[in-house]
Amino acid sequence: MSGLMRCLLLSLLLPFCCVATDYWQQHPLPVQWQQYLAVSEQLLQQDAAAFASELAESAAHDAVKHNGFGLTAITTAAEAEAILSYQTPSGGWSKRTDMRIARQAGQHFGSEPDYVPTFDNDATSTQLQWLADYYPDASEALRQRITAAIERGITLVLKAQYPNGGFAQSYPLRGGYHDAITLNDDAMYQLMTLLWQVAHDKRFAMVTDSSKQAAKAAFYRAVDWLLANQVQVKGQLSVWGAQHHPLTGGPVAARKFEQASLVSSESAKLLQLMLQTVPDYPGVAASLAAGAHWLRQHQISGKTRYRDAQGYLSLADSPGSVIWSRFYDLKSGKPVFFDRDGKTYSDVSRLSLERQRGYGWYQSVAADFLQAYAAWLSSGKQCRNFGLDTAGGQGGAVLKVTNLNRSGPGSLAAALATTGPRIIVFEVAGVIDLERSNLSIEQPFVTIAGETAPAPGITVIKGGLRIVSHDVIVRHLHIRPGDAGLDKRAGWDTDGIAVTGKDACNVLVEHNSVSWATDELVSASGPRDQGPAATAKHVTFRNNILAEALDYATHIKGKHSKGALVHDNVQQVAFIGNLFVSNDRRNPYFKAFSSGVVANNLIVNAGNAAVQLGFVEREWLSSGIAPHNPQVAVVGNVLRYGLDSYSDLALVSDRGDAYISDNLTLNLRQQPMYDTQGVIHLLQSPPVWPKGVIATAASTTEAQVLNQAGARYWQRDSIDQRILQQVQDGSSRIIDSQQQVGGYPHITPVQRALDIPDNNIDSWLRGFIPEHRQITEP
Repeated sequence: MSGLMRCLLLSLLLPFCCVATDYWQQHPLPVQWQQYLAVSEQLLQQDAAAFASELAESAAHDAVKHNGFGLTAITTAAEAEAILSYQTPSGGWSKRTDMRIARQAGQHFGSEPDYVPTFDNDATSTQLQWLADYYPDASEALRQRITAAIERGITLVLKAQYPNGGFAQSYPLRGGYHDAITLNDDAMYQLMTLLWQVAHDKRFAMVTDSSKQAAKAAFYRAVDWLLANQVQVKGQLSVWGAQHHPLTGGPVAARKFEQASLVSSESAKLLQLMLQTVPDYPGVAASLAAGAHWLRQHQISGKTRYRDAQGYLSLADSPGSVIWSRFYDLKSGKPVFFDRDGKTYSDVSRLSLERQRGYGWYQSVAADFLQAYAAWLSSGKQCRNFGLDTAGGQGGAVLKVTNLNRSGPGSLAAALATTGPRIIVFEVAGVIDLERSNLSIEQPFVTIAGETAPAPGITVIKGGLRIVSHDVIVRHLHIRPGDAGLDKRAGWDTDGIAVTGKDACNVLVEHNSVSWATDELVSASGPRDQGPAATAKHVTFRNNILAEALDYATHIKGKHSKGALVHDNVQQVAFIGNLFVSNDRRNPYFKAFSSGVVANNLIVNAGNAAVQLGFVEREWLSSGIAPHNPQVAVVGNVLRYGLDSYSDLALVSDRGDAYISDNLTLNLRQQPMYDTQGVIHLLQSPPVWPKGVIATAASTTEAQVLNQAGARYWQRDSIDQRILQQVQDGSSRIIDSQQQVGGYPHITPVQRALDIPDNNIDSWLRGFIPEHRQITEP
């Protein structure tokens, strides 16, 4: 007998419906999914058979309907017994059923038998949480029964999870829209919350370790499903739908008044759950940022919902209030409202009165998530792992730079000033002349993808980049401030890239070419005497060319060739795989209370100092604070003397605490020289180290750096080609002006249109780098 016939036969005994085929016949099913459906059908038959055996001795009668369960918690043993009696043989509970009085033989498990058991309207998760809460007050015999019931319920939830991590509305599967992965009415949110509680909450201490581990794994599979199926609109992450196709993951319709659409409240609760539980999980940061941005964009400000005496629904003025429509159109992003006839309206007043009364068309739940997310960001808790884990603008809008103007529409400055997660791409190549100003990044969650420009890429002159926000990735730019034609000591001092201030964290500056700065080539800084909270933190400079910081140029102090500065109190800064060339000092320099890593860098023709540790005591006199040594790990680096190098140059100098391992320091005669000079306290282990980074042997550093450092390393511009040639032939020199090495570049602008895909943006970006030159970063 076929599975369908068995279901039809059983439906004569009990109003259960078998697995529908509307989703499952549309696609060929892998073996794993076939097995899943087989288990579901077995459980369905098990429940039906158990109820049929009751009917052999008792007449069937209905359960009592209740919009809740008649309870808000279990407070007595009798209530616990009643809840236990409504658990189905498969392990779940129904919705909208009064469970204050114990179920009798022959009584349906739910007032809506087609939905038994279910996760809809908080069913199953609520009963399991109530039983866990009451467990300490139960007798020993009752505790044993509660434990068995909780284990059985958890087992059902684990079995119910689709192979891809999602959950249907009901399980065993009921068919139709119930088989869709359901976020509506917080079904998935409730199940994920339950799984997290089982794995971590002491209330579920009675659960076996194996069940806890299984619940933890199931939670992360659900997170993976959310990350994989957050809806993209024109390539930009938004939120989720009320229901999603169990196989394809796309939003689908449920009832006629629940058409495929984006949902605000259910999405916000899932975002908040991830924020509270797994903010550091790969992909979550981008999901949170994109979801928060979408919710802010789609909020209705200054309004609140109003229902008149007859039940008609509208919006009323309410200064300071924020509200959201429950549903939004998948393409336009505008609020939509559905009636029982299946028609879609843009105005809630056009719905039938029954539908206006019968549904929560406007909700304010998302405000709680946005408030929590803002507090999380302001706390700095998102700052981690030297910025290496930042998603930058991943999942955000793709913004095109179409001209080389210093500002205005289509410029890089305009794209940087845009709010929300964004990826900046270039349809133009050439020189952006900042005219002695700086580009500023004040809005978080941005990726500058310089690799997308046509050859020879983007060069910024007569200014630099100032980063004062968080979650920023800068790739494949040439930044060459120069002296802008000013007199010596004219007072114009600018960094190539400056990361500064309390909000600057999770910053990744990689594969750029920075030269001719009149202050530092790159820096991480903040106020000296206000502690680490006021300064930049968690910053990585990786695989950059940092070359030819100008010496006697426009800096007010005069000679000032400085490579890289990590200012006082700036912590968790890494320099990995960079090429430092012809900078007199600070290659790099870590000051008081700072911490970081210097790994696998090639330093060539440093003048008076290579890696510096220390501080200036007189700078602290007025603060009343006694400065402490910086703490730095220095591993796998190569220092090669050049024509300007001090004759006794050491790799690490001045004053500080350092873990030093596997470095090479070679003079002009290729003889090994000193690792340290000054008062360097040697540490037995790295004081800090970025997760996932493994330093390679110093013997391989030079070849690796020369192969992959700098902007567009597969297609270097003429300036980088010269710098690398001079490194190889030993002719690098410290310079006072860009005019000594050919002056600012003159590049004829190049235009090239970009065809941006609607999805898989990360893969599209990787395609701009020749496959054989792509680098796998930690």
